[in-house]
Amino acid sequence: MRNFFVISILVVFQVLGDICLSQGMRHIGELTTFTAPAIFAWIIQIFFSPTVWVAVIFLLTSMLAYMSALARLDLSYVLPITASNYVLNALFAWLFLGEQVSSLRWIATAIVSIGIILVGLSEKKPPNPEKYQQPIPKREKEKISNFYWFSLPLTLYASKTWLAIFAIAFGDSAGDIFLSVGMKQIGDLKSAKIRDIILFVRKIFTNYLIMTGILCMTISFVMFLSVLSWADISFVRPASSIGYLVSLLGARFILNERITQNRLFGTTLICTGVAFLSMT
Repeated sequence: MRNFFVISILVVFQVLGDICLSQGMRHIGELTTFTAPAIFAWIIQIFFSPTVWVAVIFLLTSMLAYMSALARLDLSYVLPITASNYVLNALFAWLFLGEQVSSLRWIATAIVSIGIILVGLSEKKPPNPEKYQQPIPKREKEKISNFYWFSLPLTLYASKTWLAIFAIAFGDSAGDIFLSVGMKQIGDLKSAKIRDIILFVRKIFTNYLIMTGILCMTISFVMFLSVLSWADISFVRPASSIGYLVSLLGARFILNERITQNRLFGTTLICTGVAFLSMT
């Protein structure tokens, strides 16, 4: 029941944050002139936007719920359960932002969501905490780093929107891997006592894997802010699910999590959905 509550908070608050963020960035507009005064003025507008701040609060709450889930559950299990945010994003964008969501985009969003849900239908196996207590060998660190850098040249051939989506996706997936390992190293919060909370927060801020994951997700978030100023949230969020494929591969080859036939079939559906999105 606790896991269901945490993941529900994660999904709902992420969707609310995305919608508020999209609305705020639409009002601010796209950065078109890359001069120091223009960039400074653009940042000031973001900093003083109430809608953006509301979005940040929602997204930070979602991040805390995400970190709590990763401390107890496999990454390849947590990510699929959050698939409903793709459908909710499209639905809320249509209802509250007035975005015109085409039939093809609805189909693509549904395919992506079904694919990710199928990945999560496989047996949930609780992670072994002892596996993450030992320091990560140098060779494993190199695997984590090389896993993401090899794909960067592909982004040179993408359009502006897809270039931003690739950056968002790979930033998020890198953050997923680092956060998953880091949170399993420190474990979950055992009690609500002030002393335990302070100790827990201290462990988070002194764990270099968690801080690296947060840095990756911060870079991804900044790029997300930028792309929402010119692209629809109902397109950007499902398209960025390609990062889930990278996270799934990382869960298999870096975290050594079990990948079943359901997960492989779901991955195929995700690729299909993203291909449909590229045509909208």
